[in-house]
Amino acid sequence: MSDPGIPASEEDALALPSPFADHLGFVVLERKRGFCRLAYAVRADHLNRSRVLHGGVLLALIDHAAGLADSWTEPGEEPRLSMTVDLDCRFAGPATPGARVIASARVVGGGRSLFFAQTEIHDEGGRLVAFGSSTHKRQRSEGQARA
Repeated sequence: MSDPGIPASEEDALALPSPFADHLGFVVLERKRGFCRLAYAVRADHLNRSRVLHGGVLLALIDHAAGLADSWTEPGEEPRLSMTVDLDCRFAGPATPGARVIASARVVGGGRSLFFAQTEIHDEGGRLVAFGSSTHKRQRSEGQARA
């Protein structure tokens, strides 16, 4: 894996913005075909009653990273989109206010219409916070003929 400080190209990161991910504060660090790395700085308004990061934010981070891992395209290619069909998550440790977590997603298989991804979220100290796997259905772009 490359250095998590290397940003994605501006063209790629801005190709299809996600208002939801932007609202949560997710930042694309790296993206290439079959891989995505996102960063998220834990915010106080995203904590649960135990004062640790709410699991829903971790699930959203897994979902977004996995979807972006398959959607990378070369300049000039049609944008690629997908819908999540299934997602599971295991919470392995807390993320606390002020911490920064990194989600790394890889496409691990699939075919023409479905792909499978695995995602891990670690804190900056390298401790596992959560991990999950997901299934996604690729959506046709407007330029593709419908079967």
